[in-house]
Amino acid sequence: MRLRPIPAVKPRSLEEALRYLEEGGRPLAGGTDLLVAIRKGQEKPELLVYVGELPELRVLRESPEGLEVGAALTHAELLVHPATERFPIL
Repeated sequence: MRLRPIPAVKPRSLEEALRYLEEGGRPLAGGTDLLVAIRKGQEKPELLVYVGELPELRVLRESPEGLEVGAALTHAELLVHPATERFPIL
């Protein structure tokens, strides 16, 4: 099945990304789940909003409650971060 072209934007800030998302855009970082759903016809986004490089979504912070892992942090970045040594489940 050939996919139809889907417009995409790469916002320069979290605020800009949120505006696109409020207008119905779908966030895209790695695309693992979304692209599969698009190919299966389960998702039909009108606009893709690439959020993979937004610094606010690439964080890894340790707190007394645990780790805060940003939505766009890659597995590779997670695995080499020193804080993950204290959380072997990762």
